[in-house]
Amino acid sequence: MTLVKDELNKRLALQQFPRSAKYDGEWMVRHSGGPNVIWLTEALCEVVDLQPGMRVLDMGCGRAISSIFLAREFDVQVWATDLWVSASDNWERICDEGEQHRVFPIHAEAHTLPFADGFFDAAVSMDAYHYFGTEDLYIDRYSRLVKPGGQIGIVVPGLRAELVEGVPEELAPYWPWDFCSFHTPEWWRHHWEKTGKVEVDLADMIPNGAEFWLHWNETRQAHGGGDADEATLLKLDAGRRLGFTRMVARLSGPPVKTELQRAVERGDLETARKLLAGGADPDARNRADSTPIHHAIWACGEGQLRQEEARSIVELLLDHGADVNAVHRRAGTPLAYSKRVRADGISELLRGREGRMSADR
Repeated sequence: MTLVKDELNKRLALQQFPRSAKYDGEWMVRHSGGPNVIWLTEALCEVVDLQPGMRVLDMGCGRAISSIFLAREFDVQVWATDLWVSASDNWERICDEGEQHRVFPIHAEAHTLPFADGFFDAAVSMDAYHYFGTEDLYIDRYSRLVKPGGQIGIVVPGLRAELVEGVPEELAPYWPWDFCSFHTPEWWRHHWEKTGKVEVDLADMIPNGAEFWLHWNETRQAHGGGDADEATLLKLDAGRRLGFTRMVARLSGPPVKTELQRAVERGDLETARKLLAGGADPDARNRADSTPIHHAIWACGEGQLRQEEARSIVELLLDHGADVNAVHRRAGTPLAYSKRVRADGISELLRGREGRMSADR
């Protein structure tokens, strides 16, 4: 049995989600693998600041309908990234919806994302982040893709309180093992903030989350689909434990590259001089812990700058008070680093300015 189009659309036009109510119910049912991802996306966008023209990562986008929604509703560019649905399948769906100029499908695993650091203005993930993001170290990998000050937002199935004594007996027959990745907003806040990589602006439960999750499941069942065990679980729980955790954070800490470091790696001595004269910190570190001097030596070692260009940059930085013995966590002091990349001219300059091979000698 299936619902007729008008009845299906009527059931799925919830007052809580006015943007979603404009979308065809059959389209949402056909392309949603679990909870209604369009509703979840709208709920997240209530608390994420998206502006026209932004570059947005949609991680774990499934069949890319959340990406299509983001592009259409907020006029942003979206990189629709998923492992289990091919980029070709998503591209066909994107083109069918006329969003090929704003939505770009990517096939990638969450730990091997093919994007440059700081490329995105925002990163979002709906009903996916809990599959890969409960790992303590993952937020570093994810957050570095967002520019300084950019927002990161997720919606995941969640709990009102941690199940410290295990799954309640009455729910156990219907509770899949992978629901162990469900957590409270407080758990997620601590999980991200303990790293120091982001500053959490909001961690809450979406209002009426359990109710609309069950309503979606029952509607799908009435339309010939859905998950009977999940519906039973949600009915038994009656909103006491389950719902959707929503969290928004901003990238904290130093930028991917400072403006001075961008000038350094280009060998742009004139811009570097202007930035320093305007008060730029000659020792400001980027997210990789690199000072401008380390960055100049790196650019020389990589062949991006000729040694004489890099030497001139280093000399300028030293003349403006840069610490000749600043220690990078992996490269060591500038002198040690220049010796490693065989930048003899830079090594000579650093020794003449009392550069040391290590911080203590």
